[in-house]
Order: sequence, then structure tokens, then C-alpha cells
Amino acid sequence: MAKSNIFQNPYLLVPFKYGVVGGVLSIILFFVVYLLGENPLVPNHLDFFVNSIILLVFIIFSIREFRISYNSNILHFLQGITIGILTVIIIGLITSISMYVYLTYFNYDLLNSYKEIMDEQLRTNKETYIEQFDENIFNMLIVENQRISPIKLAQNEFLKKKLLVGFFVTIIVSVIMRRSPVVINK
Repeated sequence: MAKSNIFQNPYLLVPFKYGVVGGVLSIILFFVVYLLGENPLVPNHLDFFVNSIILLVFIIFSIREFRISYNSNILHFLQGITIGILTVIIIGLITSISMYVYLTYFNYDLLNSYKEIMDEQLRTNKETYIEQFDENIFNMLIVENQRISPIKLAQNEFLKKKLLVGFFVTIIVSVIMRRSPVVINK
């Protein structure tokens, strides 16, 4: 019986290749932001935009390579979804696991800095939170912020920043890049 290599399957090979590169690029971006003196854990619009662009580019590249190199320039919607989501999952896993390891074993002070910044932002906007929700919700947010852990931040990175955004980007890219076989009627 022949020995099978799972990476001979283009449904795994292509997302793995682009997912690893995208994950490493996300990690590099994390450290560049840190070296520029900012806390890369604090959410901001630029972070969201750059992460979305990284996801978009690697989803496009992976779906395009699958379609052209492995599928005779044909792409069905579900093939695009499969390739795109697997790419996003790999990017997200690499990024979130790296973030967890870094915060847990190398730089716990970054997590404490995040907590301080978020606490300050919550207290600065206290009236707004109380108007929109109520004081109990505000107090709950303060307590939850102090309880945040590296695993929770890694989960948020994976689920909210990568998987959720990547899912919507993958749907759009799959629809745009979809190609059906040409049927010639005689």
C-alpha cells in the first residue's frame, strides 16, 4: 500500500503554504508595532485595516493558485470557501499561538500594559458606557478587563480578528473568483 502524504492534496498544500507565510507576516507586524513603542494588543482602526489587508491578500493568493495551478482555471464557490477558510485558520492559529507563548513566557508586562490602557479608556468613557448600557455593565467591563489572560487574548485574536473577518472576506473573494467550466453547445 502506497504511503500517502497529506500535503500532496492541493486542498491542504495551498492553504498551508499561504497560511504559514500570512501567519509569519502577522507575527512580524505584531513585533514591528511593539518596537515602534505601541502596544500591539490594543485594538485600533489601523490594526484592523492592516490585518484585513493581510487576510485579503493571502486569501486571494491561495484561491488563485488553487484555481490556476491545480484546478484547470475552474473554481466552484465551495472550493473557494474551503481554500480561503483553511488559509485563515492557519494564519489565525500561527498568530494566536505565537501571541499566547510570547505573553505567557516572554513578556507578561505587555499584558499588564494592555490592561492599564484598556482600564484608562473605559474610565475615560465611563459616562458613555453608563448612558448606552448601565453602571452594572460598566463595572463588569472593568472587572473583566482585569481578569483578561494571554489565552483569552489569543482566543480573541483567532476568533474575532482572524476567523470572523476572514470568513466574510473569503465569501466575497470566492464569489468574485468563481469560474465555471466552459460548456460548448453544438
